[in-house]
Amino acid sequence: FLILPVQRIPRYVLLLRELVKNTPPRHQDYEDLTRSLQKVEEIAHTINERKSEAENHSMLIEIQEKLVGKFKPIDVHGRKYVGEGSLNLLIKSKTVSAYVF
Repeated sequence: FLILPVQRIPRYVLLLRELVKNTPPRHQDYEDLTRSLQKVEEIAHTINERKSEAENHSMLIEIQEKLVGKFKPIDVHGRKYVGEGSLNLLIKSKTVSAYVF
């Protein structure tokens, strides 16, 4: 079976960790393996951040599409989706859905 490209990077991290763990510190490849592990971990972290940002952006677009009526379009750039839930208005004792971003 084939793995998705996004799944390869975490596997490289695991492989390099095992190689570093099982390579004696005085071995000629130890420093290169250590540096490679550090770089691949940085790449994996960056990929995860970008994926999270893309999912967040998609959620904001989805919310924008749900808004109807007198609402101006949301400028999604620079905004971050935090969550959604019920909001209890104390004045009229009504429960309404709310989005926070």
